[in-house]
Amino acid sequence: MDVGSAVVMAVSTAIGLAILEFGSRYVAPAPAQPSKCYEPVPEYVFTLRPGSKGAITLIDNDDRRITVPVSISEQGIRDDRIYGPKSPDEFRIIMLGDSYTMGHGLKTDETYARVLERRLASAGIGKRIVVINMGVGGYAPWQEAGFLQERGFKLEPDLVIWQIFPSNDIAGTYSRLNKLLPTFDVQWERCYYNFRRQNEFPILAERWLQTHSNVYALISTNYNYEGPVMKCLADLRMMPEYKYPRLVPKTDRHWLREPCLVEWYPELTEAFEMMCADIRALKEKCDSRGVDLIGFAHSDEISLFPQAWVVLNEQSHGYQYVMNKDIRVTQECFQSAGIPYAKVTDALLALPEEERLEVFYRQDGHFSPAGAREVGAALADYLVAEYFPRKKH
Repeated sequence: MDVGSAVVMAVSTAIGLAILEFGSRYVAPAPAQPSKCYEPVPEYVFTLRPGSKGAITLIDNDDRRITVPVSISEQGIRDDRIYGPKSPDEFRIIMLGDSYTMGHGLKTDETYARVLERRLASAGIGKRIVVINMGVGGYAPWQEAGFLQERGFKLEPDLVIWQIFPSNDIAGTYSRLNKLLPTFDVQWERCYYNFRRQNEFPILAERWLQTHSNVYALISTNYNYEGPVMKCLADLRMMPEYKYPRLVPKTDRHWLREPCLVEWYPELTEAFEMMCADIRALKEKCDSRGVDLIGFAHSDEISLFPQAWVVLNEQSHGYQYVMNKDIRVTQECFQSAGIPYAKVTDALLALPEEERLEVFYRQDGHFSPAGAREVGAALADYLVAEYFPRKKH
């Protein structure tokens, strides 16, 4: 092939790839991309990057594609305010948790931290209530406890409200030991694994392509996020030896339902007991600082529909589930640790069916704006009825 033909072929290929890339951005949905709001830390794998900005794109319950901006303050939390020394008339509450608390798919003012603050402002508590959002997407309880230690306690909280999503947090606790349950979220565990080793060249290249190319990100989803370029680079003889094992679940059970199994197996029990130990440890840290701690546990949409569990058990072969067992055992863990807890799921179950259908983003699984309002209201009702009256005595 002469030089002219090679140039023509190269230009034609580049034009074709450009057309494919721009076309995919209009025709195909953008898959999840590596976020710019996180940075690595040795102790907790990753944390929020102070001063960073990002966005979350999802499909809402009206089948509209929405993009929600995310800003991380200079104090390293998802907030649009900077918190100085606490004033004498101020009562500070920290909301601690994962992406549900951080507000995945919600504007800052739609998060249940802000809903709670507005509800308490009109409740006649006697002090000015300030609620600080310290949720971090992807965190498990052991990481949340570390985040509170590193960035939260310095904000002088009077109360910490800790959100636990046991369906995810039990597995996230096990990941601390680089262990996986028999069923797991392949996409998340691959991202988590890659983040642990993100400074290796194959993973750097993979993240760059997923961030900058919609076509490549779509291709990656068809490889179960195993990363075709990452794998090819790792296999090159001229590269240092990199080994990236395939992550394959050992069962087809849905990973979010695993803690609701009637019969638990040793690994699941071990992971849950580890999570409870982390919960007890944070209780001790709060007590040593004179900070009150309240918990609440929740699950996803199926937790609000009893009939869905009947159908689930009818379709299951060789194993059965107990509705909301994950929430119950977590509340028992709170109780054994001496942590009062709000029964948020009970409040959501009491809603009319048409309202329960709107609590979560149906395609994404996180709380919708309507759901965040209900969670914030349930927490406010609990604090007004149970917590603040006890504080007066």
